Amino acid sequence: MSQGIHLVEVEAWNSLDTLVRIVNTARRARLAYREVKAVLGPEGLVRVLLVAEGDDAEAAWLAAKLERLPEVYSVEHRVRQAGGELPPA
Repeated sequence: MSQGIHLVEVEAWNSLDTLVRIVNTARRARLAYREVKAVLGPEGLVRVLLVAEGDDAEAAWLAAKLERLPEVYSVEHRVRQAGGELPPA
């Protein structure tokens, strides 16, 4: 099991219900969250940034689950190994 710092960025249709679904899905992953940011945009989108530490397989599971939510149209998952830098967006 490889450990790292994971950045998961999610874009979905703008709704507080969508934000709650994303957060509830994230809670099910066995990751330690360092940062969670959400922005409800004027263009009808909710953008969520999750920065978490943990197993690569758990982060990949989370990204796959988020992609299957009907309101979500974009999920980007990037990883860096402990002590490294995140790759640019």
